[in-house]
Amino acid sequence: MEKVEGGISEVERMTFNDLVEQIGGKYVFVHDTCEELSDEMVKQITKTPILSI
Repeated sequence: MEKVEGGISEVERMTFNDLVEQIGGKYVFVHDTCEELSDEMVKQITKTPILSI
């Protein structure tokens, strides 16, 4: 998925949340920037859930 100007819309964010919930996921992490994350950055971000479903 490519990032468009202005980031993702609320509809796209809700779609991700619904998808994760349907497949049995508990947490959703949306990285809404063009910057590529290293493994260490992902570990740091995911230490605390941002959105719990």
